Amino acid sequence: ISLKTNGGVRRLLFTGDIGRVRSSTVAPGKVVHSGPAEGESADLVVMESTYGNRPHPTDDPRPLMAALIRQTVQRGGSVIVPAFAVERTQKLVFMLKQMMLAGQLPEIPVYCDSPMAIKAMEIFLKHTEEYSEDTRQLIKECGSPLEWKGFTFASTPEESKKINETRYPSIIISSSGMATGGRILHHLAQRLPDPKNLIVFIGFQAPGTRGYIIKSGAHEVKIFGEMVPIRAQVAAFEQFSDHADTPELLQWLHTFKNKPAVTYLVHGEPAAASQLQEAMTKDLGWNVQVAQWLEKVGVE
Repeated sequence: ISLKTNGGVRRLLFTGDIGRVRSSTVAPGKVVHSGPAEGESADLVVMESTYGNRPHPTDDPRPLMAALIRQTVQRGGSVIVPAFAVERTQKLVFMLKQMMLAGQLPEIPVYCDSPMAIKAMEIFLKHTEEYSEDTRQLIKECGSPLEWKGFTFASTPEESKKINETRYPSIIISSSGMATGGRILHHLAQRLPDPKNLIVFIGFQAPGTRGYIIKSGAHEVKIFGEMVPIRAQVAAFEQFSDHADTPELLQWLHTFKNKPAVTYLVHGEPAAASQLQEAMTKDLGWNVQVAQWLEKVGVE
């Protein structure tokens, strides 16, 4: 935002969520290009700090994920993935297809049970100019994901209910990503009690959510007013986050054309914002403040 004040122009930059610096092995599976534009210039910056106190894992999640899925299939179980409807689901669908083509996974049925995720997929498919190179090549070879053999996209309640009639190993991707609501609850209620099954988390689980309870090793969780025993295997992968971590944020900030007069950190837990403030001050020499609740700042 450019603001004319006192005869001068001030440039204000509000980052929103800052995408990761992409690597095919460190952060695999990106469906579209994203991430912050380099060479920014601003007098005042308001910036997120979600991952200000922890770096993302740098190992490739695909070998371990493939191994866990193969083990689950061998014992006759299914894989349940609570996933955010926009981008996270699309990313996983493309990754599963690539692993099947590479022979890392058996070609078992994959169900995408989220109307919002399906709509998001349709939008992605309309904008080929935004594809990553891996996505472009995969669609060139295999066509639209909505038409892939063995991949079912359940839009209606009736189609969703049919998934729970399946008695053979399969992969079910559904939202919400933190299991706070949505169709994923039906799949979890049915499959959590069976030790043959595998629950895979590929996103952040906020404290107090069902996803957090399941991921933290609890023995049971309340779904639809009843306590459901957790006997299924549970695994979590942290590599799928779309928020830049501290090294990636610093890498981007180093491309700025000028040093902002002040930067305010928002959208982060206190520990994350505080540690990012310290890292930016030390590494960049910037004036960095942690924004306070309802704080008002004058722009001169």
